[in-house]
Amino acid sequence: MGLLYFSTLGDGGSRHAYAHAFTVTLMLNLVLSLLALAFVTPLRKAAAAAPVSA
Repeated sequence: MGLLYFSTLGDGGSRHAYAHAFTVTLMLNLVLSLLALAFVTPLRKAAAAAPVSA
């Protein structure tokens, strides 16, 4: 996330540049969180169906 933030920020030192870099990073974080959430139910089903070995 830091790499994306600072590469989006570039050499800009204005408030707009910081706000834009933060917004881009925040959107990527949201997309990745929703993608991870989409895998929760299938992984739980797979874990429940897997045989337990001790």
